[in-house]
Amino acid sequence: MGAVKAMLMDEEEKVWDLVADVISESEDISEAQSKAFDLFDSHQLLGYVDEDMIEEGVSEMWNEYWSQYA
Repeated sequence: MGAVKAMLMDEEEKVWDLVADVISESEDISEAQSKAFDLFDSHQLLGYVDEDMIEEGVSEMWNEYWSQYA
């Protein structure tokens, strides 16, 4: 694996960790998705991670987080 790809993957992992924090602070899933897009954009990862992947990831994380409290 190239150094650039490894760096991008590390950065993506860090952003997903931030998204996990956002989910616990969001009122609803649309707010969490909006904040996730903002995070990926601010880390210049939009395009490397496409919008569908972010939406699916947030949806899965949202369901997992809130299923703990059901």
